[in-house]
Amino acid sequence: MTNMKNGSSFRASVILLAYNQAHTVIAAAKALLAQEGEPLEIIFSDDKSSDDTYEKLLDVASNYQGIHHVSVRQSEQNKGLMAHLKEAVASSSCELIILAAGDDISTPNRAKLLLSAWGNAGEPHAVLCSDFTPIDSEGEIVPNFSEKIFSGRHTLEGLASGRSHVIGATTAITRSLFERFQPIADEVRYEDRVFPFRALLLGGGIIFLPEKLVHYRIEGGISRNKAESGTDFLKRYTSEKNSRTIVDAIQRLKDAEEIGSSHEILRLCRKTICAQEAFIALSKSGPLSYEMVLLSSLAKGSVKSIFRHYLKLRSGPLFDIYYRRRFSD
Repeated sequence: MTNMKNGSSFRASVILLAYNQAHTVIAAAKALLAQEGEPLEIIFSDDKSSDDTYEKLLDVASNYQGIHHVSVRQSEQNKGLMAHLKEAVASSSCELIILAAGDDISTPNRAKLLLSAWGNAGEPHAVLCSDFTPIDSEGEIVPNFSEKIFSGRHTLEGLASGRSHVIGATTAITRSLFERFQPIADEVRYEDRVFPFRALLLGGGIIFLPEKLVHYRIEGGISRNKAESGTDFLKRYTSEKNSRTIVDAIQRLKDAEEIGSSHEILRLCRKTICAQEAFIALSKSGPLSYEMVLLSSLAKGSVKSIFRHYLKLRSGPLFDIYYRRRFSD
């Protein structure tokens, strides 16, 4: 079969990535062992947790009796998300790799439906993703959750511009997204902003399943310091966000250059990086240098959103009033 690697007798590898998640990892691991359908290669991978996450994974695996092949591994030292993911994938054997987090719960039919969707599509280079059920820190379903999953068409142009709508916690990816490119930089924190782009660069696809296949533990939201002004919050949040995502944008540019992508895709990748650099520079500058940074950014081709950010900073007291009303208890 085309989706077996090195003589593997399994059609998919399921990798649980865990780090310091002792309070949730047992449920996450048992959900994977309860996957319906054909036998799977299941790998529990711990990134050298400082709590007893690894020991709990060993215990779950040692007590398992079923059709799946289960193994447990641990990093020699804490590597961080991307380095951990690369290590875990290297230890697997199948072309289709289903990812799971140590604090999320997969539904019993998740692997079966992902394999079926991939097979029906002709087993392309792909990222597969699904809808999800939001849960809180206690595992309870979050009612009236406002974020809606995107089920539309992704394009290279949109992804090059940083518009990614894939939820990484719900994904499965093909091994080719690792092996056909140079290694992803360890600094990349959002794999769901890189792998979909790689899939389309290779002529593959992003396959969406409407079923809710993951109970996804959502974050508590944006952390706000009540003592800081709206302007200070805006500058801090914008700087932190773009400092994280610019790494993904740089990775996308490297991937596009490596594959020999079109001039337009390369231009959009560079424009996105330029815009994020501008957001960071503007957020770190003082009021006396706002205009200088803005003009420099616009001259480099930054987008209109930079100008809107500038106006928010320049509005000062007005934005502070909005901020207090928007986030008051």
